[in-house]
Amino acid sequence: METQLNVKPLNQCRVLLVEGEPISNELECHILSTQYQCTSVANAEEALVYCQQHQPDLILIDAELPSMGGVNLCNMLREQPHISDVPVIFLTNDLSSQTQKQCWQAGAVDVFIKPLAAVTLLNRTKTHLLNSLRMRLLEQLTHYDHLTNVHNRYFLAHEGKRLILRCMREKQNLCAAMLDIDFFKSYNDRYGHQFGDECLRQVAQTIRSCLLRPSDYVIRFGGEEFLILIANTDDMGCHRKLNQIVSSINELNLTHAGSPLQRVTATIGYSFLSEQITSFKQLIKHADSQLYLGKHQGKNRVCGGRSVAQGSAIGNATGSTTGNLATVGNKISSTATLTTPVARKKYA
Repeated sequence: METQLNVKPLNQCRVLLVEGEPISNELECHILSTQYQCTSVANAEEALVYCQQHQPDLILIDAELPSMGGVNLCNMLREQPHISDVPVIFLTNDLSSQTQKQCWQAGAVDVFIKPLAAVTLLNRTKTHLLNSLRMRLLEQLTHYDHLTNVHNRYFLAHEGKRLILRCMREKQNLCAAMLDIDFFKSYNDRYGHQFGDECLRQVAQTIRSCLLRPSDYVIRFGGEEFLILIANTDDMGCHRKLNQIVSSINELNLTHAGSPLQRVTATIGYSFLSEQITSFKQLIKHADSQLYLGKHQGKNRVCGGRSVAQGSAIGNATGSTTGNLATVGNKISSTATLTTPVARKKYA
């Protein structure tokens, strides 16, 4: 099964209109709604609330917006990571070069001078939506692993430094965790690469399903290794999240006759950004050393922390802020999501 590219049809694109003038608000929203999923709000406060709850594909802002002003609103939206790349178009009655300069400096992709003919509004909006969709598709092809549909090393090289600088600047916690599927070479040798690929997909999607926030990332680091980045979460929250990931992989109940537990499991080693660990290279290196330790302690566990590197096996652990996990069950789902493969014969 190949990665499905997410190409959204134009008529499903969400357009947010932030228009302070009531008649213009109603008219422009009516025009845009004939081709797109348009939502209109009358002020900056409503726009910020909408963007916290939804992901617009394009935002049109009245430059003369009451109270906060359109340029200030745009600057605030640019500070929100999940919508910082959403294209913004300004609508203005002001023909002065100074106003238009402020709009461009705020990061606008276009400036529409009002009043605007309906056909022009629709077609210029269409042009910017198509450009945005093409850029997203290019990003998807460039930044995502084709097999597992999670982020790849290219994404890490470009975004990793930016993430660590942001966390250091804003004094946020940052956890880096290396996950390795246990006995994966044995799995490939026993069942073949087709089942191995399917195992990688299911493990990757299981990790991603546990990371609910846009600021958390899973990256295919290489082979059967995945890097997990959890930002702005306290130490115990990271412990619980990594615990959940390892438990969820257990609960996939993917048969693995080459493992002592007879199912696919994973080991995680992790570390935190600190005064001693200040670069992304150091962070990953330390997490990798904890993974190595976890493997030697018996696999199927989480190992790491800020100082003490102690791992605990799933289903047999005690709580600790130095790396041990809270006790979790060892219940296995009764329904396997991958058909039990037949071991292939090895030939001399």
